[in-house]
Amino acid sequence: MTFNRLVIALGLTLVATTASGQSVKKYCEDTSPKYDVHLFGYTFEDSSLQKMSKKVLTDFRSKLKVGAHLRMFSHTADGYSVTFDQCLPGCPEAGFVEKFFSSSCSDTVAKRDLRKFDRSFAIEVLKNYETAAEKYDIFKSVQQLSDVYRSSSESAQVYAVISMVPAGVKANDRKGLNLLFRKGREATKFPKEFPDVNLIGASSSKEIQGFWADVLDGKAKFNFVRY
Repeated sequence: MTFNRLVIALGLTLVATTASGQSVKKYCEDTSPKYDVHLFGYTFEDSSLQKMSKKVLTDFRSKLKVGAHLRMFSHTADGYSVTFDQCLPGCPEAGFVEKFFSSSCSDTVAKRDLRKFDRSFAIEVLKNYETAAEKYDIFKSVQQLSDVYRSSSESAQVYAVISMVPAGVKANDRKGLNLLFRKGREATKFPKEFPDVNLIGASSSKEIQGFWADVLDGKAKFNFVRY
């Protein structure tokens, strides 16, 4: 490729990227709710629990309203990154006459942007489940949430797609969980302003819930939400 062609190609890419960014940002409003969703797909050893977490995450997406700001954090055993940061496309509610004369929001464009939003959302979610569950450290995973909000002042509703089950331990194995109690207490530390975390797809066993209540002991609030 010649130098001139390379410059043109890079220019077109930049224009497309900028246009895409503008089309997403135009749906954001200061008063819109903000959601942070943390994906820990590698923590699901139980295939049925993994399948349920995907379904619940799909239900979560379907309940978002136009303008809602959604950030997704993709976590691995070694760290995390923000892989999705968009506002849900759509035109505000308006009467027929108002919609007919208004050109500020095009339903056709909004629907196109919504399809792009959903496609990007699905790709990032499925990608996060591609890594097979290995000998992960569930406490290190939970601690990554603390690292995200240690110095952040942004206000958002926080969700985590995570099993909450230690690797190699059955969700109802209280004896096995007890052996990890001390490790869990020592490994989890949270800042004072740490937000409440709503869990998506986490095991609903009473043993897991009791175990984490003992481990956290008021240091942070993790809600085992029933959907």
